[in-house]
Amino acid sequence: MHNRNEKMRCTAVILAGGQSRRMGRDKRFLTLEGESFIERMLRLASGFAREVIISLATEEQTSQISAVGNFKVVLDENPGEGPAYALISAARHASYEYLAVMPVDSPLLEPEVYRLLMREVKGYDAAVPVVNRMPEPLHAVYSRQGLLARASEAEPGSMHALLSLLNVNFVEEEKLRIADPEMLSFLNINTPEDYKKLRERVETCK
Repeated sequence: MHNRNEKMRCTAVILAGGQSRRMGRDKRFLTLEGESFIERMLRLASGFAREVIISLATEEQTSQISAVGNFKVVLDENPGEGPAYALISAARHASYEYLAVMPVDSPLLEPEVYRLLMREVKGYDAAVPVVNRMPEPLHAVYSRQGLLARASEAEPGSMHALLSLLNVNFVEEEKLRIADPEMLSFLNINTPEDYKKLRERVETCK
C-alpha cells in the first residue's frame, strides 16, 4: 500500500490563467471555508506533489498571487489560446517526468485521484479520466516527454486535438470512484450559480 502522506515524484500544474468570463469575477479568489480557490489548490497540490507550478496568462496575475505560497509560476507562451498551450508551457519548466494537471476551479479535488492516475499513466503519454462518458483532460496526468515530443510535431490547438496526438489511457469512472466515490474532483465552478451550490453543499456537510 502507498503512504497517503508521501509526496509523489511529479509536478502538479494548477491551470489558473483563465479569464473567468462566465463567473463575472476572478475565480482564483473565490473563497471556500476561509480559503481562496488558489490557496486551496496550492495546499492540495503541495500535499501530494514534490513540485507545484501555477500556470498563468499575465504578469499582472503573478503579482496578485505572489503572497500565496511556495510554487513556481509559468506564464503561458500563447495567452488566450487555451489550456493545451498553457500545459505545454508548464511542461517545459517542470522538474519531473509526470505532470498532474488540475484546474483552479475544482476546489473539491481529491488527491487520491492523482495517485490512481499516476499508476495508470505508466506506459502511456497520459492517463485521462472519463466522467459521464466524456474525457476530462484538465484533471489528468501527462508524461512531460510525451507532451513535448508531440507538441514539437504539431500545433496542439485544443485539448481534444492534443489528446489525439498522444497515446492515452482513458480511465473509466468505476475505477475513479474507488479514489473519489462522489466524483467531486470533477466539479467545476464556472458560474455564480455553480458557486452558490458549492457553498450550500459544503455548509450542509458540516
